[in-house]
Order: sequence, then structure tokens, then C-alpha cells
Amino acid sequence: MRRLWPACLLALALLPPAPALAQGGPYRVDDSAILAPGRGKLDAAFGLSFRRPREAEFTLTPAATFRVLPMAEVSLGLSRSAEAADPGRAWATRLSPRVKIELLPLSEDRPFGLAVATGLTWRTAPGATRLETLEAVGILSVRPAEPLTLNLNLGLERDREARRTAPLWGLGAAWELREGTALIAAASGSDRGRAALQGGVRQALGERLPVLDLVLGRNLSDRRGSWLVLGLTAEF
Repeated sequence: MRRLWPACLLALALLPPAPALAQGGPYRVDDSAILAPGRGKLDAAFGLSFRRPREAEFTLTPAATFRVLPMAEVSLGLSRSAEAADPGRAWATRLSPRVKIELLPLSEDRPFGLAVATGLTWRTAPGATRLETLEAVGILSVRPAEPLTLNLNLGLERDREARRTAPLWGLGAAWELREGTALIAAASGSDRGRAALQGGVRQALGERLPVLDLVLGRNLSDRRGSWLVLGLTAEF
């Protein structure tokens, strides 16, 4: 898996950039927009926590909207995580298939967009392979002014191990400073105590280069950990 990352970064560098105002990517709050039919994208991210023991996480998420189903974007997230200071420790792997259906597109004539998304997370680790969570989320995006987009996520999450269903929520904002540069902030959480704040800068690196995300996050749960995430997103 580690040997695949240089090849993935090279592939990202050869793809055209993604929109700077879309939320998603390394952020926990999503917007209502989906890819145009026949288009795909690739998200890659590396996160490192500041709290000891430090944890590292790699995430790779391809997504696409097919012409036969133009209202739905499908994606498959793959993440690997472990303690950064203990390379001999077993890595946990998570697979997260997801479908987002656009109900109303955000446009110049309509200052809001609606979408619904559903997905699951499958976790594999030495001695434990199981379906971890199921979730369904409603997404509202509003553009009150040209450079600003606000996003609201509300939904439910089912924890298969704890056998309980909890509400989840997210609030996000993206402000376009200039073409290709945006400031993004997000707050999210659930009844399971996974509240967090995120803030960062999104920068388009060039006409044929991917979009770069630099994100600082802070857990609001009992652990109060902080983390730094570097992300790259490209469309094709």
C-alpha cells in the first residue's frame, strides 16, 4: 500500500483540477453538488495527529457519475491508519462505498441545492473484520452571495457494534477569495461524541494540476486531539 502512494500522486498531478468551492475532500461536511455525467475525480489525503501517540492515516477515494445514471455520484473510500511512531503495528483498513443523489442542483437561477447520500464503512484489522457503520444524510447547500456557499448536513448513523442509531450533523462554509483560492470551515458531530472543527485553505495549483487542501482539525470529544491533513483532488 505504501508503494502505491508515489504512483497515485503522479497520477493526480497529470489530471485537471477540481472546483475550488466544492466542500467534500478531506472535510467531514459535504456539499450538494455531484460530478457532471461522464466525469470522475480522485481524492487523496494524508493526515497526522498532534496528540501522542500520534496517528497517521492515508485516504484514497475515486468517484464518478455515469451517463446512464446522471443524478448519482458513486465513490469508494479506502483508508489505512495506525500509530505513526510504531511502524510495526498492524494497520487498520476501512472501505467506504457511498452514493450521493442530487435532487436539486445549485445554479444561478436557484440559490440552493439539495442532495441525499448513503454509505457504509467496512473495517478490517488483524483478528477483526466487520461492518462498522451505516449512514444516510440529507445535504442542503445555499449560496447567499456569489463568493460564499453554506452547507448543512443532517442524517443518521447506525453503529453495528454498539447496536445503536445516532443523529449526525455538519455545518460548513466556503468563501472564494479569488479564482482558484477558497477558505473553508466546517463543524460536525454525532451523538456518538465525534464532534470536530476543521478549517483550511483550498488552492488550485494550475490549469492542469490538482487542487491542494491544507486543513487543520480539532476534536471536541474527550481526547481533544488535533490533526493536520494534506489533500489533493483532481477531476478527469
